[in-house]
Amino acid sequence: MNRIILFLGALLIPFSGFAFQGNSYVDILKNAKNEVKKDSLGKVVKIANLDSYGRQNDTSSVRPIRESDVMFKVRLWSKINLQEKINSNFISSESDFVAMIYEGVQAYFDNGAPQNGDNLQMLLERGEVIVPYNSKDDDTQPGYEKSNFPKKEPLTEGEFKISIQTREINRQNFSDGNNADTWISRVRGNPAYKDILSNPTSVREKAEELFLENQDSVFNASSYNPLNGIKVDQMVFEEDLIFDRNHSLPKWDVISITVFTPNTSPEQEGLFKVEYRQVKRYIDQKYKESKGEKGFYFNTQNSGNKSLSFTDAISKRLFNAYIVSVESVDNKDILEKFTLGNDQYNALIEAEKFRLQLLERVHNLWEY
Repeated sequence: MNRIILFLGALLIPFSGFAFQGNSYVDILKNAKNEVKKDSLGKVVKIANLDSYGRQNDTSSVRPIRESDVMFKVRLWSKINLQEKINSNFISSESDFVAMIYEGVQAYFDNGAPQNGDNLQMLLERGEVIVPYNSKDDDTQPGYEKSNFPKKEPLTEGEFKISIQTREINRQNFSDGNNADTWISRVRGNPAYKDILSNPTSVREKAEELFLENQDSVFNASSYNPLNGIKVDQMVFEEDLIFDRNHSLPKWDVISITVFTPNTSPEQEGLFKVEYRQVKRYIDQKYKESKGEKGFYFNTQNSGNKSLSFTDAISKRLFNAYIVSVESVDNKDILEKFTLGNDQYNALIEAEKFRLQLLERVHNLWEY
């Protein structure tokens, strides 16, 4: 009997050590947990829907997930034509999704266009601005490239105005054709400039100044800007299709939106790019402040109901889009890679074929 008691006592000695060191042991666990709460950029990230922490799949994600929970992922670029009936709810006369993006960008410039720092982070966290970026991450590469916003430089106000200028009008120089003679004559014929008429150099400088102002006004009036009454009706969503092994669910995670030239434009190209995470914060904030009067998804079946915001509609996938590119070794778009020449019809067929292949892949993962 004594031997049994001694044996049990020996077994309990290690556990008694943990009992005496209870607080320090818990502290060790907490410290270990805190050490892995930072992503590769050093930012503390809380993983949504999971009572654990780890490296985030994408720092621009609005639906963060641990990399270890990603069973399958593919990066896609899908083009949305807002003139389609199913998509027209995003650009109604009462609520325009693209116009709200432009408003957020304009608010960014109105706040001094901070490139980085605490001021910019404060504006972004409050959902007050949207930062515009160049539509392509690498101008030397064709097709579509994965966005890396931490390394991208925002567009300046001047660069943004150039990016949204219409491609149908060519900017002229003062020395082209009869521009110089025409505008010098206007200066000489204007009584407001009679004090400089005796100085030909001053007359020419004033004429060139007025000419450049006129050029700017022409381009601003004809720019692809919904705030000037122009309908911008095309976008490209860059997003990840992720299969979450932890919840056994496929998830669409939008990373960026590229605003494209209108459907009627002779040249189809991206104007500028925005991070969807910033767009979501901005629209959610405006929707909340206006109590649903701004940033709402127009419900054609119940036009008086404004309970659904644009970001809600995107999360619910209430739009139609066709795939234009898939992450690959050469990052070429479908039209360039899978079709001959400019065969739009076969490009749509290839896009639909790939979409069905993705659906089958997700179905097989569920079965697995």
